[in-house]
Amino acid sequence: MKNSEQKDENITQLNPDESSPTDNPKVEVTSPQSDELYQVNLKDEALYRERRKEYEVLTSQRKKLIYMVTLFTFSFFILAFASYTNQGLYKINDQTLTFINQSFNALVLLMIPFLLGSLGGFTRVLISGLKVSLSTTVIISSGLMAVFSWISIKSGVLVSLIAPHLNEKGVKIENLNSNTETEFYTMALVAIIVGMFSSNVYIYINEKVDQLTKSANNDKSKK
Repeated sequence: MKNSEQKDENITQLNPDESSPTDNPKVEVTSPQSDELYQVNLKDEALYRERRKEYEVLTSQRKKLIYMVTLFTFSFFILAFASYTNQGLYKINDQTLTFINQSFNALVLLMIPFLLGSLGGFTRVLISGLKVSLSTTVIISSGLMAVFSWISIKSGVLVSLIAPHLNEKGVKIENLNSNTETEFYTMALVAIIVGMFSSNVYIYINEKVDQLTKSANNDKSKK
């Protein structure tokens, strides 16, 4: 018996690693379940932070909405009180009515050069071979440029700037505000020419930019 006990002691001394985990308190036993729980906790913390951020954003938006509603309600009550105490507050003066009438008439009148200028830009786009669906902004901007030219001529600003130079050459400028048939066709032709010129400038610049970019890309590829 003594010999067997001595052999066991010698075996344990020779193989200290085979001792049980409970004999060494410094060894930490990890299992797949604990790793999974740790990963789940990390995911829960990330979700909590995201939801917290979303909640803070929603609360800030709700506060802004409440402030806006409060301000609008307060302003509405002030306006209603002022309207009740001052019965003639919304009475429109004759001068304002005249100005509104002139503005409406001018808006209806300026639709003509807008359509004519857009027609000129549309014609230039068709001549250049571009796609009309991709050139809508060019056509609309050409119509707006025709409107600006029409306003400058009708207001007399352009005529006053050109008149001194033409008077030196003996050219007399007639009054363009006369509602004659010849004057209408002249203004229509001006609107179409301005629309075509505006679109032509844009197309020319765009083609030059494309050529420069292609040449720059070719130089880089050669290097």
